[in-house]
Amino acid sequence: MFTNETFKVLNHYRTKRYSSNLTEVQKRGMREVRELIRSKNIRLSVSDKGGEFVVIPHQLDVDITKKHLEDASLYRPSSEKEFKSKYRKLNHEWAKTARAAGLKPSVISQLKVDLPTCPVLYLLIKTHKLVSSDDLASTDPSLFKVRPIISCVDGPTDRITWFLTLIFNQLLKHIPAHLTNTQMFLDRLRTAQPNSAHVMESLDVTALYTNVRRIIFDKHFDVF
Repeated sequence: MFTNETFKVLNHYRTKRYSSNLTEVQKRGMREVRELIRSKNIRLSVSDKGGEFVVIPHQLDVDITKKHLEDASLYRPSSEKEFKSKYRKLNHEWAKTARAAGLKPSVISQLKVDLPTCPVLYLLIKTHKLVSSDDLASTDPSLFKVRPIISCVDGPTDRITWFLTLIFNQLLKHIPAHLTNTQMFLDRLRTAQPNSAHVMESLDVTALYTNVRRIIFDKHFDVF
């Protein structure tokens, strides 16, 4: 039924003709931007916060990416052979665990990815960290702070992650400490009644506990 209704909607709008609301100058500008991207002169993306467009030289984008990948605590070189070995091992462990849980063979098969796509790294420029006009004009890759985004669409863990998220979302709503948005945090903060025995610290998720003063962490570990 759902498929039939979807096709009805698609067929209805497929026959409609739409006129562009862009002027000729705007259309020409769009074509020029696409050509600059296609010829690898520029990279067009969005910023980490705010959603504004970010246009940078293609070579600067390459340099920023190389600089980011120098962090040996997060990244290391790999190979196609290792990638295949890892996803086959993941499929084996998944099938073994799923069979032990009593899942149907059809479900186990559907959640395996036999020919996964290699994850893709995207870097979003933190434009709010660029303070001066000199920063905006700089070509020094070390000056730009970025947020790494790893796209795993059709990757080795894509379907299993979807399945686990489906389960966890039903469980997390029963955990009072799990706050899913800023409004929930503010509501909880308003009802809190802290006293001199309480300690409040802000934890940066990229550093987790490393920005908490060691003496506070040692004395109040039980509150985290």
